[in-house]
Amino acid sequence: MKTWAQCGVSKKVLEVLKKAQYEKPTPIQAQAIPAIMSGRDLIGIAKTGSGKTLAFVLPMLRHIMDQPPLEELDGPICKQSGMTKCENRPTGRVSSDREIRELAGFDDPGKIGKLPGISP
Repeated sequence: MKTWAQCGVSKKVLEVLKKAQYEKPTPIQAQAIPAIMSGRDLIGIAKTGSGKTLAFVLPMLRHIMDQPPLEELDGPICKQSGMTKCENRPTGRVSSDREIRELAGFDDPGKIGKLPGISP
């Protein structure tokens, strides 16, 4: 994967990536996103700031957005995220809540009610 268009996300997500000035996938993103999008498990090891979080968030958002809208009285729907981050020391915030909300398209509350730690 050499461009964001090749990773299978929506046009809206592509626009957000462009607006955020993410020109092309980093090496960890180029390797991780196709594997995750195909449903495979992945352990990604790369330096801080290399783009690991976005490599896991983009496939997660695509999966969420591909789900049918919730009907009245559906839920609660809660599943532990497939993304687990292991670190040996505290680090600064990797991705801003605003960027994740924008990528997720919180303008469609039928798709996403609330993500833990991220309020629309």
